Amino acid sequence: MDNGLIVASGVTTQQDNFRLKPLLEAAAKNEPEGVKSVDADSGYWRGDDIVAIEASGIETCIPDPFTACDLRKGLSIGTTRSGLAGKVPFTRDEEKDAYDCPEGNRLTFHSERFQEGQTLRLYRAEESCEDCLRSQECLTHKKAKRRCLSVSVHKGMIQSVLERFRDLLWQDRYHDRAPQVETTFGFLRSTLGYVSWSLRGTARVACEAALLTAAYQFRKVHSKICSGVPNSSAKRQIRQQVLRQVHEDHSQVPYQTAFAL
Repeated sequence: MDNGLIVASGVTTQQDNFRLKPLLEAAAKNEPEGVKSVDADSGYWRGDDIVAIEASGIETCIPDPFTACDLRKGLSIGTTRSGLAGKVPFTRDEEKDAYDCPEGNRLTFHSERFQEGQTLRLYRAEESCEDCLRSQECLTHKKAKRRCLSVSVHKGMIQSVLERFRDLLWQDRYHDRAPQVETTFGFLRSTLGYVSWSLRGTARVACEAALLTAAYQFRKVHSKICSGVPNSSAKRQIRQQVLRQVHEDHSQVPYQTAFAL
């Protein structure tokens, strides 16, 4: 959204974290100066996409699920993530691409996989950890026999992005994003009385969503145009002019086909 207007929207059956890049690409077409930053909740987090967006010069204010949990509970950033990891520190060996534990065991590269929106490198202990004195601190699963570490291929960039949330101003920015978006849903539900889709199927719902978006945009534009108009009669005249212009501009559009249900 930009100044209360919707600059991009869409309908999908996918999870939100698959929608961030397509929405940004759609928004860029309606932003003459380009998209400078993007704020969203953790549902849109997808590590590899966040790195790509940052590399393109767009600033992100999107926490991963663990950081979002810290923000919601008022915890220090990193608390939730550290609670799910083992308590034994590992030392990185850059030359050998391995990790060493304090007890002398080495974790070497085992495989690479894509999980939860990011590419991870899996490191596995060379020796069994069952007889290690620190196994209870280190092994996070009861039936585990060897310690494994999953490390993002973009670890440095992702850590840098998430570290921003230690700044109180960044936290305030994240919390302020919700009212800007939820206002739109509030308008659709409270003002228009729209609480559920009337149709079924992605294509039909997309047409329905397009009509709702148009209704929202007309209200916003009309409100801004009439903000300095003194009386209701003049406002009605302006509204009629706007609608007449819209009709003329789109007189050649085959609405019967575009919105065929």
